[in-house]
Amino acid sequence: ITEEDIPLELRIKLGMSKSQRINHMVLDVIKNSCDKILMSEEMWQLFNELHDYMFIAVYKNPVCKSEETKAVAMIEKLYDYYLKNPDKMPFEFRMVAENEAPEIAVCDYIAGMSDNYSVKVFNQLFVPKFWIE
Repeated sequence: ITEEDIPLELRIKLGMSKSQRINHMVLDVIKNSCDKILMSEEMWQLFNELHDYMFIAVYKNPVCKSEETKAVAMIEKLYDYYLKNPDKMPFEFRMVAENEAPEIAVCDYIAGMSDNYSVKVFNQLFVPKFWIE
């Protein structure tokens, strides 16, 4: 989906970009938390509207669901690669691999990748490069 696919009313109230929406929600949690971590009632309602929209538009979308098997295979391939090549991860994840467990480091590294970045890395690692002669 694109930013424009998200209902305008939600974007106006929560933020026009993903980072603005996240920032708005985090600041609301900080503002409304004392002994317990809470969102304001208004933010909770907006969050639920966005959640419901995302569930229908993305998570249950037949087009997205049809790509799920490929996405899982891509993540598994990245996981196997970094488990066998922990030295290819950034320093902080190599330290986790050495001090805790390689599996934890690899999971943390991949979990921190955006969708676009994980596809880019996958392509760099596993898709042949073509050139024009």
